[in-house]
Amino acid sequence: MGENLREKEFRLGCWHGKLQAKKKKEHQLQRGIFLTQKICFWENKKSKPIIRLFGYEVPLKEKVTRGTCVDLMGYGKDHNLYIIELKDKGSKESMEEIKEQINDYAKTVAKIQKYKYIEKEFRETFFFPDNFEFREIKKMLLADKEFYKNKKYPEDDGILYFYINSKDLEAIKKMEPRKVIKIHLQKEWNAT
Repeated sequence: MGENLREKEFRLGCWHGKLQAKKKKEHQLQRGIFLTQKICFWENKKSKPIIRLFGYEVPLKEKVTRGTCVDLMGYGKDHNLYIIELKDKGSKESMEEIKEQINDYAKTVAKIQKYKYIEKEFRETFFFPDNFEFREIKKMLLADKEFYKNKKYPEDDGILYFYINSKDLEAIKKMEPRKVIKIHLQKEWNAT
């Protein structure tokens, strides 16, 4: 397939790494969210789609120790595939750098999906019927609300920007698995 893209072993539906690793807050957030298995996106008072998480640090490249990995991957009842990048409030990356990172992940996932590799492993792992297909790839940034202060948003990037309140971040660390986490729409850009 070229480009060293992964064709199997995406580590779907499983935990890997140390459960109590004392690394960056971003990793603690990532673990806490993944272990809940579901997140509820509050776009407005009426719209509360739930995304079921099935991928944690999903590797996209072969033959690399720490290659390109999507922080979280999920799907909704619309059967869209969600690529979720997490950032902690202390991240020094610019919004432009983050946009580039998320768009690179989406392009790589789209190339892999051309051959239905993620879909195939997803169906086999979760016992979905052979005719199940993901519809679109949706891109998301999820960060502490503080992260967004004084940030300049890239224009027309097709990324959904969501936040978690700081008080909720502390609760995530103590939260029981499978409890739905509520996150809130920060900003959405629709390409025209």
